[in-house]
Amino acid sequence: MRLKGEMICVRDVLTGNQYESIRLASQMLKISEYRIRKNIDSGKVLRDKGRAYKFVEVKYGNKSTKTNAYKVVKMPFGKYKGMAISRMLDKNYLQWLLDKTNLDSRLKSKVRGRLRKLREATVVKKQNEWD
Repeated sequence: MRLKGEMICVRDVLTGNQYESIRLASQMLKISEYRIRKNIDSGKVLRDKGRAYKFVEVKYGNKSTKTNAYKVVKMPFGKYKGMAISRMLDKNYLQWLLDKTNLDSRLKSKVRGRLRKLREATVVKKQNEWD
């Protein structure tokens, strides 16, 4: 049972990859959410398109507790995995993240801030070109 404020991530224990949600894992790996949930419940290895996965839920406590707080600095998944969010320049990708996925609130805040800075830099650059 999921408690209010509890964050549940999904980890593939065979590869070590962790995803913010079952939905995100489903979208990135192109495996149905149903199959991932079923794999979590069964504890067996899931084979799909010649690859093997074994998913487990990773539960974090209430978001308001300081013990589980972490600072998001790098992208934890996807096209820019491991890259500092402050160095990302792909506005379309950042906007897609905000629109299409269920991100952790801290990551979402960081992505939103980076997108805002990129947009402000574009406006300032255009104003300087007009002067």
